[in-house]
Amino acid sequence: DDKHTIRFLISEVLKPLGHEIDIAENGEIALQKISERSYDLVIADYLIFPITSLELVERIKTINPDLPVLITNTNGGEKELREKGAIACIKKPINFSQLFLLSKVILNNKL
Repeated sequence: DDKHTIRFLISEVLKPLGHEIDIAENGEIALQKISERSYDLVIADYLIFPITSLELVERIKTINPDLPVLITNTNGGEKELREKGAIACIKKPINFSQLFLLSKVILNNKL
């Protein structure tokens, strides 16, 4: 997410899942991190400047086709994101209980 507070809240909500959490301030930084190490799940905002979330999903799938990508958004575009490979989209404002449960299901299915 482009807002520090939202990134912090998401990381706090997901801590009980027991996975290491890494935060990227924008899409380019996220792609750099994904190319350098292994991740179990990517959660990104629909507006992830300087690139679009569609481009982010496409590029993640080029780096790691099996990496699940969950997008939070207010702008629609779910169909296109799913076609590019996003596993799910969550509407904003974020329901943190929903985000936790969906992340748990995605991570448990990866094991």
